[in-house]
Amino acid sequence: MRADGVYVVRYDRNSRNASEELSTRAQRFVNEDSEELEYIDNYRLKVYKANLKQSNLVGETENEVVNELIAELNDEKPVEFASAAYRNVPEDKKDRSVSSDADDEGEYELMFVTNEFVVAFHPNIPTDRIEELNEKYDVTIVKELGYVDNGYLLQAPKGDGDFGPVALANTYFETGDVLFATPDFVRKRHIRSSTTARKRRVYRIADEMGLSNADVIDRLAEHGIYIKNNLSTVDEEAYRALLADEDGRADRLAATPKSGVPGERVSRSTYLDEQWHLDKANVRDAWGLTKGDPSIRIAIIDDGVDTLHPEFVHNTYWEYDYDEFTSDGRPKLSVDNHGTSCAGVAVAAGEKVYGVAPDCSLMAVRYPPHMGVAAEAEMFREVCDEGADVISCSWGPSKGRYTLTDNVRFAIDYCLNQGRVVDGEARGIPITWAAGNDDESVDTDGYASYESVIAVAASTSEDTHAWYSEYGDAIWVAAPSNGGQRAIFTTDRQGSDGYNTGSTADGDAVGNYFNDFGGTSSAAPLVAGVIGLMLSVDPELRQPDVKEILAKTAAQIGGVSYAVDPDDPLGVPRHPEFGYGRIDARGAVEESIGGSGVESTEPSIESIGSATVDRGDSPPQFSVDLGPNAVYVVEVATRAELFDDANHGGERSLENFYPVWATESPDYQTASTYALPAHVWDRLEETDELYYRMHSAESTAAGWPGYHVTTADTDSEFAPALTVTDTEGNGRPASDTSTGPSIEPIGTEPFDREGETPQFSVDLGPNAVYVVEVATRAELFDDANHGGERSLENFYPVWATESPDYQTASTYALPAHVWERLEEADELYYRMHSAESTAAGWPGYHVTTHDADAENAPSVTLAGRAPRRDRTIRGPERDRRHHLPMSG
Repeated sequence: MRADGVYVVRYDRNSRNASEELSTRAQRFVNEDSEELEYIDNYRLKVYKANLKQSNLVGETENEVVNELIAELNDEKPVEFASAAYRNVPEDKKDRSVSSDADDEGEYELMFVTNEFVVAFHPNIPTDRIEELNEKYDVTIVKELGYVDNGYLLQAPKGDGDFGPVALANTYFETGDVLFATPDFVRKRHIRSSTTARKRRVYRIADEMGLSNADVIDRLAEHGIYIKNNLSTVDEEAYRALLADEDGRADRLAATPKSGVPGERVSRSTYLDEQWHLDKANVRDAWGLTKGDPSIRIAIIDDGVDTLHPEFVHNTYWEYDYDEFTSDGRPKLSVDNHGTSCAGVAVAAGEKVYGVAPDCSLMAVRYPPHMGVAAEAEMFREVCDEGADVISCSWGPSKGRYTLTDNVRFAIDYCLNQGRVVDGEARGIPITWAAGNDDESVDTDGYASYESVIAVAASTSEDTHAWYSEYGDAIWVAAPSNGGQRAIFTTDRQGSDGYNTGSTADGDAVGNYFNDFGGTSSAAPLVAGVIGLMLSVDPELRQPDVKEILAKTAAQIGGVSYAVDPDDPLGVPRHPEFGYGRIDARGAVEESIGGSGVESTEPSIESIGSATVDRGDSPPQFSVDLGPNAVYVVEVATRAELFDDANHGGERSLENFYPVWATESPDYQTASTYALPAHVWDRLEETDELYYRMHSAESTAAGWPGYHVTTADTDSEFAPALTVTDTEGNGRPASDTSTGPSIEPIGTEPFDREGETPQFSVDLGPNAVYVVEVATRAELFDDANHGGERSLENFYPVWATESPDYQTASTYALPAHVWERLEEADELYYRMHSAESTAAGWPGYHVTTHDADAENAPSVTLAGRAPRRDRTIRGPERDRRHHLPMSG
């Protein structure tokens, strides 16, 4: 319905001073009796609100006078058109009076019209009948629609009145010649993230500060800030006030990461451990089958995607901006942060975070802040025609109050009926749609509730219903998002742009990643990513097949009762908050493979029995499926990254890796069951986890024809593993028990720098030889991450520069030349490597402190005068890989 007193004007683009060229009466109306509310740049619309003086009414109502003046503006020379604005009022509320100052963000949101309207004639209506109607009403054809036969974008001669687009759309519809006719309503875009930049929820602040939720709420009240509960958000000023209370540490925001949020690291996939949602939705399990295929393209329609981001720069297939009409889908406004985070959830490549389908391609589509329904439908058609396989939409009407206009409905159906052509046949594009975050029924939202899309609700890290997520009969599935104890870690616009302006408290110090994303905005692209994985294994799946597989493989969560709707042909239990349940990526991908009739022929290896093995048991055994191949070699490692030869191959040794290609001949196998050799199990059983993979080929001929590896070097972090435990079940390596070899300092601390060199008491247990290592910093025992920092001035023995001093005595004294080099330290950390003999492989190898536990290494404190020496710190000069032992 019309909004009282609000109207829009589009001036002639060739008029330099449009308002000055108006008649006197029109100038007074626009410049004196109206207030300019906003300017919608992409439609060149100036939005005004009339505030007529009582003396101008002369017995008429304000609305009557405004309508008369709008009609007059349509005849003004510098005006292309003028029209009334409309309110998005539900049918059941249209009998209520709607004030023109209603909240623009509320349920009565403003809508505007251009001078155009969209019409689709029945297929049997001939061209001459269409021309007759257009001539009668002075209507011109702008262009054909393309997504529906006999459909056109038409231009009305006026912006308002009987010859305006609203009246003419009704007139055309009433002829009975058309399928639909709708004005080109221009509406505001609303994103569906529950994220507010630089706002934090109470429970996260409580966790960070080591307080209870109640304590945080009470402290906020002391500052005059009264909030509802632990899910309420706290803005930056209030957050800083709380920090200032904590011993004046107001600068803690920039200096200290939040609990559970890491600072910058150096490994490739730094934040994978923070992406809990991938495990919750069984995504990482699904990666054992596929991580996607570049031929599968996932379109993110949103406020733009930072396609130059490291996570997208190499996998962006197509991009477009429907605001500026350029092939640049990047954000343009300071508030355009949302799409980059959505895209990261779906297809981040794994530079530091992973999308659900990291090997699929991205289509970045920028939806402008305001868009007409004509352009919106055209956008869907073009994204379809450009090759999208999946579309994700995390936007929609404010508070779910828009109906889906007929033309956009037909455009969505065009994606379903004409999109994703495989082998000459349209399979249909699955479209995921965020259900909304207003804690109301999604069924009032014409977009998300449309049967041709997949409405996605949000669940939490605790598998409960996210408090904000909309519910209802239209919900198809749920996906993990925020609203519980954890939020979504994903991509952000680079640098100071975006939600994270450059703080580890909000993601990373550079500002490329964000740790507090969420809403159904995050849930929808997560499901889109899962669909990308499904289509990667079976591109012939139809859109209805995709929906059915998602429904049948979803996990029933929430501790609520799911019920079968007797009218549901799927016959699968459902719940209004979760639909068919939480998405299960592994199950969906497996079902996609099985449903296509295509069996996986790739070689595979799986552990036999439990995924946990006891150190006292026989060596682990594995079941092998060679597929089309004939021979294989199994590799095992105590750390997954050792499979990455390019970056960690130099760290491999007999103590952490098998087969070590440089020192042992690979044991080619053909049997369907593989048992780890006993001598290898003896060497490696002290680890907490044993990672494995298999290389296979058609034969052992040169080049390994048909070569396949179950876990590629670049995917080493996803290698499967066995958990190794003791009989007691404490999960610690045998070397850490009281029966293993040990070393302790002799005497009392602190050790005097001017005294004798430190001595240690050694208990070798069953072993016979040992080597002691000492370091000025505990982390130097962590060879993988800090081995390059070792030198003669901070570490002994330095394997690359000194030969180890094998010992057998029960007392060990640090050599004088080593003590002289290291005595300036405040603390001296120590550990011992031991074995049954110095034979190749160090049989019975044991270390008192593993590399991974370096921070827990014991130490002795040094005191007394430290001599002043001018020392130069030098790094190791030779490759450490040939010097044993090296613990994992």
